[in-house]
Amino acid sequence: MSGEAIIEQGVVPLANAGPDKWIELSGQITLEGSISGNESAQFIWNPAAKLLNPEALQPTTIVLDQTTLFSLEASSPGCGSSQDFTTVFVTGGELSLEIYSSPASCPGSEISLYALPGGGAGNYSYQWTSIPEGFESTVINPLAYPEEPSWYILELTDGFQSIRDSVFIAPLPQSIVFEVSGGGSFCADEASLSFCCLDQNWMLFIHYITMVWKQPVASWVQVLNCVLKWIWVREIIRFLLNFRVRSVNVK
Repeated sequence: MSGEAIIEQGVVPLANAGPDKWIELSGQITLEGSISGNESAQFIWNPAAKLLNPEALQPTTIVLDQTTLFSLEASSPGCGSSQDFTTVFVTGGELSLEIYSSPASCPGSEISLYALPGGGAGNYSYQWTSIPEGFESTVINPLAYPEEPSWYILELTDGFQSIRDSVFIAPLPQSIVFEVSGGGSFCADEASLSFCCLDQNWMLFIHYITMVWKQPVASWVQVLNCVLKWIWVREIIRFLLNFRVRSVNVK
Protein backbone atom coordinates (compact mmCIF):
# COMPACT_ATOMS: atom_id res chain seq x y z
CA MET A 1 0.00 0.00 0.00
CA SER A 2 1.11 3.56 -0.59
CA GLY A 3 -0.29 7.01 -0.15
CA GLU A 4 0.57 10.61 0.28
CA ALA A 5 -0.29 13.42 2.62
CA ILE A 6 -0.07 17.15 2.27
CA ILE A 7 1.33 18.93 5.31
CA GLU A 8 1.03 22.66 5.50
CA GLN A 9 3.26 24.57 7.85
CA GLY A 10 1.33 26.99 10.02
CA VAL A 11 2.65 30.40 10.97
CA VAL A 12 2.03 32.19 14.24
CA PRO A 13 0.25 35.48 13.43
CA LEU A 14 1.99 38.57 14.76
CA ALA A 15 -0.32 41.31 16.01
CA ASN A 16 0.68 44.96 15.68
CA ALA A 17 -1.68 47.40 17.39
CA GLY A 18 0.02 50.38 15.76
CA PRO A 19 1.65 53.47 17.24
CA ASP A 20 0.35 55.38 20.24
CA LYS A 21 -2.04 58.26 19.51
CA TRP A 22 -2.70 61.68 21.05
CA ILE A 23 -6.07 63.41 20.84
CA GLU A 24 -7.79 66.35 22.51
CA LEU A 25 -10.46 65.88 25.15
CA SER A 26 -13.71 64.44 23.66
CA GLY A 27 -11.96 63.51 20.44
CA GLN A 28 -11.89 60.38 18.24
CA ILE A 29 -9.18 58.64 16.24
CA THR A 30 -8.60 55.55 14.08
CA LEU A 31 -6.24 52.83 15.31
CA GLU A 32 -3.67 51.39 12.90
CA GLY A 33 -3.76 47.66 13.60
CA SER A 34 -2.13 45.08 11.34
CA ILE A 35 -1.31 41.35 11.29
CA SER A 36 1.73 39.75 9.68
CA GLY A 37 2.71 36.12 9.10
CA ASN A 38 -0.87 34.93 8.68
CA GLU A 39 -3.19 37.62 7.38
CA SER A 40 -6.23 35.31 7.55
CA ALA A 41 -5.86 34.89 11.32
CA GLN A 42 -8.69 35.80 13.67
CA PHE A 43 -8.30 38.92 15.78
CA ILE A 44 -10.04 40.77 18.59
CA TRP A 45 -9.75 44.31 19.97
CA ASN A 46 -10.22 45.19 23.64
CA PRO A 47 -11.92 47.10 25.15
CA ALA A 48 -14.41 46.60 22.31
CA ALA A 49 -16.95 48.88 24.01
CA LYS A 50 -14.72 51.89 23.28
CA LEU A 51 -14.59 51.20 19.55
CA LEU A 52 -17.27 51.99 16.97
CA ASN A 53 -16.29 49.02 14.77
CA PRO A 54 -14.21 46.53 16.82
CA GLU A 55 -14.55 43.92 14.05
CA ALA A 56 -12.30 46.04 11.80
CA LEU A 57 -8.52 45.72 11.85
CA GLN A 58 -8.26 49.52 11.89
CA PRO A 59 -11.22 50.60 14.03
CA THR A 60 -12.31 54.06 15.12
CA THR A 61 -12.70 54.94 18.77
CA ILE A 62 -15.78 56.41 20.35
CA VAL A 63 -15.54 59.88 21.87
CA LEU A 64 -12.88 59.51 24.56
CA ASP A 65 -12.64 61.57 27.73
CA GLN A 66 -9.73 59.68 29.28
CA THR A 67 -6.56 57.91 28.19
CA THR A 68 -7.30 54.34 27.10
CA LEU A 69 -5.09 51.31 26.55
CA PHE A 70 -6.18 49.10 23.62
CA SER A 71 -4.99 45.54 22.94
CA LEU A 72 -5.04 43.63 19.67
CA GLU A 73 -4.82 39.83 19.86
CA ALA A 74 -4.35 37.70 16.75
CA SER A 75 -4.78 33.92 16.81
CA SER A 76 -4.69 30.99 14.41
CA PRO A 77 -5.99 27.47 15.21
CA GLY A 78 -3.06 25.22 16.07
CA CYS A 79 -0.46 27.97 15.76
CA GLY A 80 -0.95 30.00 18.92
CA SER A 81 -1.55 33.71 19.26
CA SER A 82 0.18 37.03 19.87
CA GLN A 83 -0.85 40.31 21.46
CA ASP A 84 0.16 43.93 21.13
CA PHE A 85 -0.91 47.20 22.78
CA THR A 86 -1.44 50.80 21.81
CA THR A 87 -2.42 53.78 23.94
CA VAL A 88 -4.64 56.70 23.00
CA PHE A 89 -3.58 59.63 25.19
CA VAL A 90 -6.32 62.20 25.82
CA THR A 91 -4.92 65.64 26.61
CA GLY A 92 -6.58 68.77 27.95
CA GLY A 93 -8.39 69.40 31.20
CA GLU A 94 -7.24 68.13 34.58
CA LEU A 95 -4.20 65.87 34.80
CA SER A 96 -5.08 62.21 35.53
CA LEU A 97 -3.14 59.01 36.09
CA GLU A 98 -3.82 55.28 36.39
CA ILE A 99 -1.25 52.54 37.03
CA TYR A 100 -1.46 48.84 36.20
CA SER A 101 0.94 45.89 36.44
CA SER A 102 1.27 42.43 34.97
CA PRO A 103 0.40 39.51 37.31
CA ALA A 104 2.86 38.81 40.10
CA SER A 105 5.03 35.71 39.85
CA CYS A 106 7.93 34.26 41.86
CA PRO A 107 10.33 36.57 43.73
CA GLY A 108 12.78 38.17 41.30
CA SER A 109 10.62 37.50 38.23
CA GLU A 110 9.93 40.21 35.67
CA ILE A 111 6.93 42.49 36.26
CA SER A 112 5.68 45.06 33.75
CA LEU A 113 4.40 48.40 35.06
CA TYR A 114 1.94 50.38 32.94
CA ALA A 115 1.14 54.09 33.32
CA LEU A 116 -1.91 55.66 31.69
CA PRO A 117 -1.57 59.45 31.99
CA GLY A 118 -4.25 61.75 30.69
CA GLY A 119 -5.31 65.39 30.56
CA GLY A 120 -2.92 68.26 31.08
CA ALA A 121 -0.63 69.60 28.40
CA GLY A 122 0.40 66.16 27.13
CA ASN A 123 4.14 66.76 27.56
CA TYR A 124 4.54 64.12 30.25
CA SER A 125 7.57 63.19 32.32
CA TYR A 126 7.76 60.16 34.59
CA GLN A 127 9.58 59.48 37.85
CA TRP A 128 9.18 55.97 39.29
CA THR A 129 10.33 55.06 42.81
CA SER A 130 9.57 52.21 45.22
CA ILE A 131 9.04 51.31 48.87
CA PRO A 132 11.30 49.63 49.96
CA GLU A 133 13.81 51.76 48.09
CA GLY A 134 15.91 50.40 45.24
CA PHE A 135 13.82 50.96 42.11
CA GLU A 136 13.93 54.04 39.90
CA SER A 137 12.90 54.69 36.30
CA THR A 138 11.92 57.58 34.02
CA VAL A 139 10.13 55.63 31.25
CA ILE A 140 6.37 55.22 30.95
CA ASN A 141 6.26 51.40 31.12
CA PRO A 142 9.32 50.08 33.02
CA LEU A 143 10.18 46.55 34.10
CA ALA A 144 10.67 45.60 37.75
CA TYR A 145 11.98 42.50 39.51
CA PRO A 146 10.50 42.55 43.04
CA GLU A 147 12.10 40.24 45.59
CA GLU A 148 9.59 41.17 48.30
CA PRO A 149 6.18 42.89 48.58
CA SER A 150 6.71 46.44 47.32
CA TRP A 151 4.91 49.66 46.48
CA TYR A 152 5.76 51.20 43.09
CA ILE A 153 5.09 54.93 42.99
CA LEU A 154 4.89 57.16 39.91
CA GLU A 155 5.01 60.95 39.95
CA LEU A 156 3.69 62.39 36.69
CA THR A 157 4.23 65.98 35.55
CA ASP A 158 3.35 67.89 32.40
CA GLY A 159 5.28 71.08 33.15
CA PHE A 160 2.30 72.73 34.83
CA GLN A 161 0.65 70.09 37.03
CA SER A 162 1.82 67.00 38.87
CA ILE A 163 0.05 63.92 40.17
CA ARG A 164 1.04 60.69 41.92
CA ASP A 165 -0.31 57.15 41.93
CA SER A 166 0.98 53.80 43.17
CA VAL A 167 0.51 50.06 42.80
CA PHE A 168 1.29 47.28 45.29
CA ILE A 169 2.96 44.07 44.05
CA ALA A 170 3.43 40.99 46.23
CA PRO A 171 5.47 38.15 44.67
CA LEU A 172 4.10 34.65 45.15
CA PRO A 173 5.63 32.58 48.00
CA GLN A 174 8.66 30.45 47.22
CA SER A 175 7.91 26.81 46.49
CA ILE A 176 8.78 24.43 49.33
CA VAL A 177 11.41 21.87 48.33
CA PHE A 178 11.48 18.53 50.15
CA GLU A 179 14.44 16.14 50.20
CA VAL A 180 13.48 12.47 50.44
CA SER A 181 16.03 9.81 51.41
CA GLY A 182 16.03 6.18 52.51
CA GLY A 183 14.73 3.04 50.89
CA GLY A 184 14.84 -0.74 51.31
CA SER A 185 13.46 -3.99 49.98
CA PHE A 186 11.63 -7.19 51.06
CA CYS A 187 10.87 -10.53 49.47
CA ALA A 188 7.47 -11.25 47.98
CA ASP A 189 6.79 -14.09 50.50
CA GLU A 190 7.69 -12.03 53.55
CA ALA A 191 5.15 -10.18 55.63
CA SER A 192 5.34 -6.45 55.28
CA LEU A 193 4.65 -3.84 57.94
CA SER A 194 1.64 -1.64 57.31
CA PHE A 195 1.74 1.87 58.74
CA CYS A 196 -1.86 2.72 57.88
CA CYS A 197 -3.13 1.47 61.24
CA LEU A 198 -0.43 3.11 63.36
CA ASP A 199 -1.13 6.14 65.45
CA GLN A 200 -0.09 9.34 63.67
CA ASN A 201 2.33 10.26 66.46
CA TRP A 202 4.07 6.92 66.08
CA MET A 203 4.36 7.45 62.34
CA LEU A 204 6.03 10.81 62.91
CA PHE A 205 8.32 9.24 65.51
CA ILE A 206 9.36 6.39 63.17
CA HIS A 207 10.01 8.92 60.41
CA TYR A 208 12.23 10.92 62.78
CA ILE A 209 14.16 7.78 63.79
CA THR A 210 14.77 6.98 60.12
CA MET A 211 16.11 10.46 59.41
CA VAL A 212 18.71 10.38 62.21
CA TRP A 213 19.65 6.67 62.02
CA LYS A 214 23.16 7.44 60.74
CA GLN A 215 23.56 10.82 62.40
CA PRO A 216 26.03 11.71 65.22
CA VAL A 217 25.37 10.98 68.89
CA ALA A 218 23.95 14.50 69.37
CA SER A 219 21.01 13.60 67.13
CA TRP A 220 20.24 10.53 69.28
CA VAL A 221 20.07 12.80 72.30
CA GLN A 222 17.36 14.75 70.47
CA VAL A 223 15.55 11.49 69.72
CA LEU A 224 15.61 10.50 73.40
CA ASN A 225 14.33 13.91 74.39
CA CYS A 226 11.52 13.58 71.84
CA VAL A 227 10.55 10.14 73.23
CA LEU A 228 10.44 11.39 76.81
CA LYS A 229 8.28 14.34 75.86
CA TRP A 230 5.89 12.08 73.90
CA ILE A 231 5.54 9.67 76.85
CA TRP A 232 4.91 12.58 79.23
CA VAL A 233 2.16 14.06 77.03
CA ARG A 234 0.62 10.62 76.52
CA GLU A 235 0.44 9.97 80.27
CA ILE A 236 -1.24 13.33 80.90
CA ILE A 237 -3.87 12.59 78.25
CA ARG A 238 -4.46 9.13 79.73
CA PHE A 239 -4.86 10.64 83.23
CA LEU A 240 -7.39 13.20 81.98
CA LEU A 241 -9.39 10.54 80.16
CA ASN A 242 -9.47 8.30 83.25
CA PHE A 243 -10.51 11.23 85.43
CA ARG A 244 -13.36 12.02 83.06
CA VAL A 245 -14.55 8.40 83.08
CA ARG A 246 -14.51 8.27 86.88
CA SER A 247 -16.44 11.52 87.12
CA VAL A 248 -19.13 10.12 84.87
CA ASN A 249 -19.36 6.89 86.93
CA VAL A 250 -19.81 8.87 90.17
CA LYS A 251 -22.83 10.62 88.71
